[in-house]
Amino acid sequence: FLEAHYRLGISLYKQGRMDEAMQRYSEVLRIHPDFAEAHNNLGVVLYNKGRIDEAIDHYLKALRLKPGYAEAYNNLGGAYLLKGDARAAMSAFQAALRINPEYESAQKNLQIVSIPQQ
Repeated sequence: FLEAHYRLGISLYKQGRMDEAMQRYSEVLRIHPDFAEAHNNLGVVLYNKGRIDEAIDHYLKALRLKPGYAEAYNNLGGAYLLKGDARAAMSAFQAALRINPEYESAQKNLQIVSIPQQ
């Protein structure tokens, strides 16, 4: 049932049903704690709920499990940026682009963080 829980989490997230999506991803991780994509997606839900530190923890877990996961690096960068850590954000976006140089979201995010603050 792991895949069913995971796909249901994706569907619930797309419907804006964050609490239910969080429950599904949590269930996936209870069954299979090494599911990098579920950690990343749970991080996205937590980020959207304003729970940035918890989101960062899940992005980092995803990256420990799957070091070449460009999306998790991009999401991590966004979380760091929201916390005001531009240096860490830039590093995460650059890591995403080293993995996938054509990753448009990471390219845009890197441009945003590279703009000098006034």
